[in-house]
Amino acid sequence: MKRTGFRHRLKHIAAGITSAVTAAGMMLYLPASVFAAEDVTGTTSDGYDYLITAAGVAKITGYSGEDKATITALSVPESVKGVTVTVIDGTAFQGMKTVTSLTIPDTVETIERHAFDSLGISELHLPENLKLFEVGVIAGCENLRELTVPKGVPADVFRRYSYIGGWDATFKDSYIEKIIFEDGIETIPHQVCAGNDHITEIVIPESVTKIGYNAFDDGDTVTEFDLPDGLLEIEANAFEDTGMSELRLPDSLTAIGRDAFKNCPNLTALTLPAGINDADYALRDSYIEELTFADGMKAAPEYVAANAGHLQKVNIPRSMTALNLHAFIGSGIKEFTLPKQITYTNAPFRESALETIHFEEGLTRIPDECVKFAGKLTKIDWADSVTEIGSYAFGYCTALETVVIPDTVTVIGGNAFYSCEGITSLTIPDNLPLISTSAFYGTKSLKYVYLPLIQFPEGNGYSENLFSSSGLETIEFAPEYPVIPASVCSYCRSLKEIKWPAAPTEIRSSAFYDCEALETVQIPDTVTLIGSNAFNTCTSLSDLHLPASLEQLGEKAFCNTTALKYVYLPHELTAHGSASFYNSGIEHIDIADGITVIGRTFEGLPELRSVTLPDSLKRIGNSAFEGDVKLCDVALPPTLEYIGAAAFCSCSSLIRISIPKTVKTIERNAFGSGYQKPSGLQEIWFEDGMQRIPECACSGAENLQIAHIPSSVTEIGNSAFCGCRSLETVDAPQADIKHYQDSFT
Repeated sequence: MKRTGFRHRLKHIAAGITSAVTAAGMMLYLPASVFAAEDVTGTTSDGYDYLITAAGVAKITGYSGEDKATITALSVPESVKGVTVTVIDGTAFQGMKTVTSLTIPDTVETIERHAFDSLGISELHLPENLKLFEVGVIAGCENLRELTVPKGVPADVFRRYSYIGGWDATFKDSYIEKIIFEDGIETIPHQVCAGNDHITEIVIPESVTKIGYNAFDDGDTVTEFDLPDGLLEIEANAFEDTGMSELRLPDSLTAIGRDAFKNCPNLTALTLPAGINDADYALRDSYIEELTFADGMKAAPEYVAANAGHLQKVNIPRSMTALNLHAFIGSGIKEFTLPKQITYTNAPFRESALETIHFEEGLTRIPDECVKFAGKLTKIDWADSVTEIGSYAFGYCTALETVVIPDTVTVIGGNAFYSCEGITSLTIPDNLPLISTSAFYGTKSLKYVYLPLIQFPEGNGYSENLFSSSGLETIEFAPEYPVIPASVCSYCRSLKEIKWPAAPTEIRSSAFYDCEALETVQIPDTVTLIGSNAFNTCTSLSDLHLPASLEQLGEKAFCNTTALKYVYLPHELTAHGSASFYNSGIEHIDIADGITVIGRTFEGLPELRSVTLPDSLKRIGNSAFEGDVKLCDVALPPTLEYIGAAAFCSCSSLIRISIPKTVKTIERNAFGSGYQKPSGLQEIWFEDGMQRIPECACSGAENLQIAHIPSSVTEIGNSAFCGCRSLETVDAPQADIKHYQDSFT
């Protein structure tokens, strides 16, 4: 028996049901989707072509009645074959110019592209359930001048489509002049005016709380908008390219989206309500020249006028105390008066056209970051009431050339003029109590500065990095100045002259770090302390005078002073940090009599050839001359008692040395080899009168060949010659010398 497919059997079952019902004297209509396993097409009795998809969606696809050429009224059926009509197909009635009346049932949800193109209708009632109104639906409908948008439509009901080279706009080639939004609608849909060159009036009901993005974009023929008092939000690009010349924003408004007023050439003034708290880039690329913040507003929103290139004037209410992050970044404003009540700013004028800043009388503190990054600022109009300049207040104002800080100022905050690279003239008032860290850091055009005496609190002077990385060539300290502050001129690579105060006692850490042009330093005779890294990397320093008063020399104080050839250490110097002259160019050192201890002060001097040690010296500390590969002339004084570990380690040019009889301790590897740097010691004398050669005296001296041991020696300490694998001769007149198993291993 031949099998019958399911579709064939289903048709017979359906026919049977219909026959049975008909025989009973009644007719039953079941939805076509119950039976259709594929798309079904057909035409209604009154001429409407339809398509019922396999998914059960009914679309009206056209009209093919005999009167198609003359028909004046169309009424789209609510259903076909028992299936509710929800879609009017693209081009369904396109070109039927005789049609002057069109009725659409509320069941319709989608009207596809160009469905009513060029109809002769003068009115159109959109269905209440409309969800999608595609591009060109009413294109060419010359008599249709007014359109009402139902309250139930979604925000994205009107859509435009992209294509290569541009956009297809929703209302392209339409003739709509007036759009009315039905009372009860809450959101104005997106792209209402897209592509419409005729619209002049838009009616917005009181029910509206949101205007969707690009809602009136392209509405350059619309010159007036009446916004409802309950409006809460305007989304991005909402009024872009409109022709309005004024706009009242309701007090209820809290948020405005990006580019909301972009390219509105007639709108030159705007007042923002007090409730606005979110308005990032709202005025970007607008033509707003005057911006007013309504009374009651407490803070200018972040980025509110960002890239508002035409902005010239901003009106600030007394209620406002803050200008939030980048409020006017990239704007065209050239002159601004900061009201006295403003206490908080966050670089509001960054990259703007601001040239002049005025401070209202009554303002006492210039807020942090007040005009930070205002790269075109050239003039500061100070108020007599200003006593404090906040942190980064003028940071990165690179066009500033002359700065005269008023006598009323008592505090300059950290980084206040940070990286103001254009400053050539700076005047700081006398008796200034406090200047904080890096206040004038990076002022690269500043060649000279006079640093007046300040009244430092609790003994603290200027904070660190005051003029770091500036272009200073000369710095002059007030005569009464007692302390040279830490990092005051660090990285001032053009500094050539220091005009010292009359009687300073300290030069603090890194004060002149990396001042590579500094050639001569005559440190005043009153200085007792030079801090760590004070002159580190002053590579041109060739003439150095250390005063007799000097007591403390910090770690790496003159490290990397490669042009320095000679140094004299004064007798009062009792404390010296490690590597004080590390990697300098010193060839000879004189150490004054009176010094009893040497630490790691001269470690790593690649050019050092000779050193004069005083008779007062008792201790040479660990690594004191380690790595001084050219050191060849050292006379140890007769008072020496201690030689520390690695004291002369890796001194590859030190071939001979004599050890005084007073030496009681020589630590391990004192004359040995270091990492990739061998010891050069070949011959050693122990002075007559020495009774015991200390432990580890020559340990690690791998090139030692001859050791002269006087007859006075009765004992050789453990490991005294450990690792001396080149030792060939031990000149020891006294044959009976006590030694240990490891003395020569």
